[in-house]
Amino acid sequence: MPGYKKHLSIGSIVFAGLSALILYMGLMPITSLLIAAPLFLIYTLLPDVDTPASKIRKAVEVTILITIIVLLVAFEQTKIPIVLIIILIVFWFSKHRGAFHSILTGFPLALPVILYDTNIGILCYIGFLTHLIADKLFKN
Repeated sequence: MPGYKKHLSIGSIVFAGLSALILYMGLMPITSLLIAAPLFLIYTLLPDVDTPASKIRKAVEVTILITIIVLLVAFEQTKIPIVLIIILIVFWFSKHRGAFHSILTGFPLALPVILYDTNIGILCYIGFLTHLIADKLFKN
């Protein structure tokens, strides 16, 4: 099973190849690819959110906790923090290589980006799939 560095390396190579193809075919402007690049790499790591010691899990947990605090204190929001707390609970009780290592899970995770920009969202989904493929290819 590749670690996060190998997933980032593989994701970078895949993104570079896709970017060259996309630019050659004129499917997206370079500015969109610049936005897509970091998102692609995040989605390349995202399936490991179900691993307690993973870098992406720690980053997502911290981001969610900060968001909860900001929403509660600054905006007096209560509904969104409840949803975020439920998401954290799902992370804490999910098993590694369970639901988050599924082709189907990648789509709802990419959906917010797809709603923002379809092409970037599709690239995010491909980043997610890149992780799953790398896990299959580099199984110990």
